[in-house]
Amino acid sequence: MTIDKLLTNSTACLTPEVSSEVFDDSYGGRFWIGQVAVQDVVKCPEYYNGALKLRANVYIDDMHFLTPEHRDENGHETDSDDRSSIHFAIAEKMPYGESARIVGTSRLIRKEDMDEKLPVERIFPEAFVNDPAEVNSVEVSRFISRHEKKSTQHMISLSLIRAMTLYAVDNEIPSAYFLIEEPLHRLLARIGLPMEILCDPKKVAEYGNTSNMVIRIKPKEIVDSCAEKGNEDLPISRFFKNENGNLGLGLYPEGLVRSR
Repeated sequence: MTIDKLLTNSTACLTPEVSSEVFDDSYGGRFWIGQVAVQDVVKCPEYYNGALKLRANVYIDDMHFLTPEHRDENGHETDSDDRSSIHFAIAEKMPYGESARIVGTSRLIRKEDMDEKLPVERIFPEAFVNDPAEVNSVEVSRFISRHEKKSTQHMISLSLIRAMTLYAVDNEIPSAYFLIEEPLHRLLARIGLPMEILCDPKKVAEYGNTSNMVIRIKPKEIVDSCAEKGNEDLPISRFFKNENGNLGLGLYPEGLVRSR
């Protein structure tokens, strides 16, 4: 068996299968992006369950950030922050049968009052000594993208960023915080994402002792930057073009950008 075949089988095991009911055959969409839960309100139960299974498969089986005890009887990975989060998922329609699979998920943990701390504030208190996270700010969390094609996996990640950014702008969220490894930070900088590093990297036990740092993103700055003259050719700008009030949600073709 080739290495490519092993990678394909490994990814297929990580991405949970769901129904393809959200796909409109007349449109021909390959991917669907949606808000599957908002705090305690589950909007798309099957797709939300699939997202929680993807979290368990990646954080427990693939990355080994969590132990098997964190997988519940339904195959889900959950925690107390889910109740204050907006959850996103990306489904890919399979080329056969009536099924799809969950290939991406993320959540925005919302800070509802100053007495609360976002997880990133607890893990990196040194980054917030003089500038605590504002009320109504969010933390990007459980940011996961898995696909056999690395280029498509990259596009899934960008699509999650787009959906979260447009949600934040639409809901007047001032800042989004991200606990991030240096390779991902370099990738996001290369595609033109405006962001600010708040502290030096350090190893984080909750993420398998990998080295992480905190970045802050201003959602409106991202949208404004993409619209600026001269930035049209930035990879991130292409992802925000032609949304026209869609907020990064709905059906998308294979490239995960709309032509109009």
